[in-house]
Amino acid sequence: MTLATTLCGLLTKAAQTGQTQPWRLPHGLQLRVAARPARLCVWREAGVWAPGEAAEREGRVCAGALGWSDYLLSWQGRYLIVTQVEPLLEAQA
Repeated sequence: MTLATTLCGLLTKAAQTGQTQPWRLPHGLQLRVAARPARLCVWREAGVWAPGEAAEREGRVCAGALGWSDYLLSWQGRYLIVTQVEPLLEAQA
C-alpha cells in the first residue's frame, strides 16, 4: 500500500468512527489521523525530531499524499499538527 492509500483509509475510518486512528511507519515516524477537522499529528519516538524544516517536510509530504493543497503546520510541544484548510468559497457576484 502507498502512503496516500493508507492515509486516505485512516482518514475515512476516523470520519466514520469519530476516533483518532494511529499509524506507525517503518522508520519510526508516527501519526494520529483525525477527521472533523481533517488533521494529522506527526512525531518520532526515536531519532532527531525538533521543530524545524526537516520535521515540517515530513508533515508536508503527508499532506501532499492526501492531496491537501491548503493546510497549516503548527507545533504543540513535540507534536507537529497538520490541519487541512478548507478553501474559502468565492462570493457570488
